[in-house]
Amino acid sequence: MAITTATAIALAGLTVGVGSAVASTRAQKMQAAAQQRAQQVQVRRQRRAAIRSNRLATARAQATAAGTGTADSSGLSGGLGGAASNLFSGLGTGTQLSAISGQISKYGLQASQYQALGGLGMQAFQFGMDQGAFKKPTTTQTGKIPADPNTLY
Repeated sequence: MAITTATAIALAGLTVGVGSAVASTRAQKMQAAAQQRAQQVQVRRQRRAAIRSNRLATARAQATAAGTGTADSSGLSGGLGGAASNLFSGLGTGTQLSAISGQISKYGLQASQYQALGGLGMQAFQFGMDQGAFKKPTTTQTGKIPADPNTLY
């Protein structure tokens, strides 16, 4: 049994449509994962902002201690040392967010492209179906007894 052009177009369109839908879903999942990573980086940034705020409070405490004559106390020195160690832990979050934002955009674009390709594939499938794909051939196509062209094989 020979495959008609309409059937070939319908099968190719269906294949592209389904494959593109799967690829689009995969790209959307990757985009969601990248968005989650971006949120995690933002949470870390907020924590570091709290640390910076705490450092400002420590500086105020140091100024107050200097004013009261307790600037050389071990309690104040320990507090200042702890605040200083946390200060530099936040470097690089801007670069991380920029890279993750680029990934989010890339995956979103891929998902859109796959959705568009899937739409084209489904249009080709519909065109093939409209042209008689998967229908019994008529007598003009086979030279035999007429068949109902609306009946599937």
